[in-house]
Amino acid sequence: VIRIGKKVPYTREEDNVYILDMAQFSVDGEELQSCDEIVRIDDMLRKKFSYPKADGQDIQPWAMTTEGETHYVELKFNILSECCVKGAFLAAEEIISAQLNDIEIPLADSGWYFDKSIRKYPMPEIPEGQSLLSVRVPFSKSISLENMFILGDFDVRLEGSLATIIPKSDEIAFGSITTQGMPFYGGNLIYHTDLETPDCDLIINVSGYKGALAKVYIDGEDKGAIALSPYELKIPALSVGEHKIDIKLFGNRYNTFAALHNCSDMTWAGPSMWYPKGNDWCIEYNLKDTGIMRSAIFTIVK
Repeated sequence: VIRIGKKVPYTREEDNVYILDMAQFSVDGEELQSCDEIVRIDDMLRKKFSYPKADGQDIQPWAMTTEGETHYVELKFNILSECCVKGAFLAAEEIISAQLNDIEIPLADSGWYFDKSIRKYPMPEIPEGQSLLSVRVPFSKSISLENMFILGDFDVRLEGSLATIIPKSDEIAFGSITTQGMPFYGGNLIYHTDLETPDCDLIINVSGYKGALAKVYIDGEDKGAIALSPYELKIPALSVGEHKIDIKLFGNRYNTFAALHNCSDMTWAGPSMWYPKGNDWCIEYNLKDTGIMRSAIFTIVK
C-alpha cells in the first residue's frame, strides 16, 4: 500500500479566479459611496428607484417586458497583487467602459467565462502593489449589478476579507485548495504523480474528496471515474515499469458564485441566501472546502 503524502504537480483546466464583489460606487455622477458588496448595492439602488427586487420574490429583472429608465453606476474595485500579472482577463456581464489605474481597457470581446453572458476582455498588465479598477455599468429594472472577475495564471491568497494575487505555485498538497492559492476556483483540477509497479493489479482509492467526482488516467488513458463508496477503482493487469498517474477532480462553482458573505448556518439553498440580514452578513468570505482532501492510496496486488 502506497500513500502519496507529499505535494504533487498539478494542472488547472481553467484560469484561476480573483473575485470582484466589493466596490465603492456612485450613481449618475453623484458622490462616491463607501465600499459594499455588489449584491447589497444592487438591492440599495432598487429601493432608491422603486424597482422590483432581484431576490426571486418578485419578477426577475431579465423577465421584464418594459426596460424603463437606465441609470449608470461607477464601480471602483481595489486590486492587491504581490506580482506583475500579464495576460489576465476581466470577466463581466454588463459593462460600458473600464480603466485600470486610469489606463483604458479596450472592450475587445474574447469569449465567455462559465456563462455566455459573462464576457471576457483582455486586461493590461496588472502591476505589483495596489491597483484601482474603475468600471461603468448600466442599471435599470431589467439590468442588475453583478460580480466581476479577474481571470489569469496566478494564485490568490485569502485572509478573511483580504484577497491578494500572488505568483502561481508549481505543486499542491492533498487538502483544501481554498488555502493553496485557489479560494474562488471552480474548474477542474488534475493531480499528477508517478508510480513504479511490478506486473500487478492496481487499486486506487480517492476517498474524502470535495468535488463532483474524480477520474483516473494512467499513461494518458482514461481508466474510469470514482464517484461512489468505497471510492476505489481497480486497474487490472498493469505492466511492470513507471507509470504516469493523473487524478482529475471535477470542481463546482460554489466558491465562485454562491452567497459567500452569508455567515449563517444555512441548511437550505434559495435566492434569498444572497440577501442575509443583520448579523448573518459579514465582509469575510465563507467558503466550502474543495479538493482531494486526503492522500490518494495505491494498493499493489501481485
